[in-house]
Amino acid sequence: MSGRSPQRADVAALVPAAGAATRLPGLAGSKEVLPLGPAGRGAGGRPRAVCELLLDDLEAAAVPVAYVVLRPGKWDIPELLSQRAGRRPELAYLTVADSPSVPHTLDAARPFVAGRRVALGFPDIVLRPAGAFARVLERQEATGADLALGLFPTRHPERADMVALDPAGRVERLAIKPRETDLEHTWSIAVWTPRFTRFLHELLGRRREAVAGGGRELYVGDVIQAALEEGLEAEAVVFAHGDSLDVGTPEGLALARAELAGG
Repeated sequence: MSGRSPQRADVAALVPAAGAATRLPGLAGSKEVLPLGPAGRGAGGRPRAVCELLLDDLEAAAVPVAYVVLRPGKWDIPELLSQRAGRRPELAYLTVADSPSVPHTLDAARPFVAGRRVALGFPDIVLRPAGAFARVLERQEATGADLALGLFPTRHPERADMVALDPAGRVERLAIKPRETDLEHTWSIAVWTPRFTRFLHELLGRRREAVAGGGRELYVGDVIQAALEEGLEAEAVVFAHGDSLDVGTPEGLALARAELAGG
């Protein structure tokens, strides 16, 4: 990293990896370590794993540390990532058993990130273009917003948190997995301040069950929407020609491998 790289000592990344990969039946290990792209891109000449693409982007954004939140048994993730020793972000691992939702998984790391800005990335999502985290961090820094989201086009709005912006480009509302919508972008990465970390913790404390409307699982998008309704401010960076591929589905995994086959 050059001497001109930004210093972001107050930032910590959160990488939730406590899921069970139920959408990829027959998977022998963790989906986060599935190989993508040509050989020679990762340590030891092997193909890079899915989660390494996220860590590469965090490294380029000068994020110094990342907390990877695992469920017991997913030890193949730290085993593989041990090959990144000496690189940023520095990795720390937390384990959570039977987390009822991703917001609960994130809240488990609160004692370690309280007082810091948080960069949230998902280790089973492949993003293009590279450098997305740097741009979202820059937007949050420039505006002082409680939250900044990186928005990407999606092929399946019915499976995503779709984001509506006001005329000034600020986040106005989220539509969670809508059956029909004219919205075009979903959020895939986020940067937030300690105020949002506190809001997340307090919201979960007010809920007796880890469910949202209709009895479904509580999503991070539900927390973001609740924060907007309570007056927290959110900015956005739109990657209009970008891509966000969820490798947790057979379709997404095949697309990601095809797109990255040429490096």
